[in-house]
Amino acid sequence: MNAIEIFHSKNPVPTLLADTYHAIHDRTLKGRGYILCCTSLLYRWFISHLPSSFHDNSENWSYSQRIMALTPNEVVWLTPAAQVKEIIMGCGDFLNVPLLGTRGGINYNPELAMRQFGFPMKSKPINLATSPEFFFYMNAPTRQGKAFIDAWSKVRRKSVKHLGVRSGVAHEAYTQWVIDRAEEIGMPYPAMRYVSSSTPSMPLPLLPATQDMYQEHLAMESREKQVWKARYNQAENLIMTLDGRDEQKTHENLMLKKELAKVRKELEEKDELLMRDSKRARGRRDFFDRYCDSDSESDDLPTTSYA
Repeated sequence: MNAIEIFHSKNPVPTLLADTYHAIHDRTLKGRGYILCCTSLLYRWFISHLPSSFHDNSENWSYSQRIMALTPNEVVWLTPAAQVKEIIMGCGDFLNVPLLGTRGGINYNPELAMRQFGFPMKSKPINLATSPEFFFYMNAPTRQGKAFIDAWSKVRRKSVKHLGVRSGVAHEAYTQWVIDRAEEIGMPYPAMRYVSSSTPSMPLPLLPATQDMYQEHLAMESREKQVWKARYNQAENLIMTLDGRDEQKTHENLMLKKELAKVRKELEEKDELLMRDSKRARGRRDFFDRYCDSDSESDDLPTTSYA
């Protein structure tokens, strides 16, 4: 019933996506359970990325065996539905896309889905951008859901023109990150041998179809190089600035220590002078007391008269 009610809204896609992600994430955390939300839509999306040869099951393998036997080359990463002009990259203060479903909220990371748009990642994602946001309405504070709602008033979109040329090549750094994540989390089924006798090699980059596309690709690579060079120079300048500040702080601390040592020495000298003056004053006072006592004794002696 929840899924039916969603279609009465203006755009059901964010809510459907939120409920699907929310259900999958919840079952993954618990380590058990079934996915009941939008199973038909999830199935249609899943099989749209499978090769036509997947339906041929002459070896009578189970569904899980055939899925685990797929190679990256056999997956249909880019479908006609994903060839859009703009991609939502973030909302509001979130580095990703916050989604609210019928049971709670969860964030969606477009960066992890860029390969489905024809732009594979070149390295592992930034940890900050993939920070998890997951909650149930019954347990979450009201302000958390409100932050998700307010974020959609400022949607950040990026044109695919700024993402370069579409390609099916998976870069080595990203592939290694996926492998490490799979080993860390653990796959639910054992990896199967490939149907072919050997593991297929990684595909070569797709060459530009025209001279204009080649020039555009070359210009894009040049701009990307300049951007990374500028970032490197900026980081290097920052390091030099921090090193200079450290040296300045070290010098200031050294001068402060010298000043403190000088003040401490002056205090010790003054304490010594005070002790000397105190001893002198005490000696004078004792001498004066003894002198006064002797004078008083002489005044008390009897006098003798001589006639």
